[in-house]
Amino acid sequence: MSLLEFLVLVIALASLIAAAAHVRLSLQISRTASEVERVMHVLLPKFEEVLEDASLELDEFRRLTGRLGQIADHVETVSGEASRAAVPLIREIEKLRRSKRYLEAAAAGVRKGLETWRERTSPSSSERLSEGV
Repeated sequence: MSLLEFLVLVIALASLIAAAAHVRLSLQISRTASEVERVMHVLLPKFEEVLEDASLELDEFRRLTGRLGQIADHVETVSGEASRAAVPLIREIEKLRRSKRYLEAAAAGVRKGLETWRERTSPSSSERLSEGV
């Protein structure tokens, strides 16, 4: 057998082995594709159901966050109005406190003045004054 015949034999044998491997690989790919298709037929309805549920939940979440935004805006408005109403009220209460202190001081002054006037105008005080002079 010549070298050329030997090489042709090796190439033919390699081609035969490659063809067998190709057939075997093709069969395995075909079985795998069938299995993937079967799994997809089982999972696709479940996946669509989960996707639909997720879409509904997302819509509900959007509605809820919109409502929470409205509530937050309302709370902010109410707190602003309460603050605007409370500040003048607090100022008026502070003015009343100061007025009360002034009235208490004035009442104490009037009381002391009346006590002094009574002491000076009472009969016993005129005797003390004449004795002291």
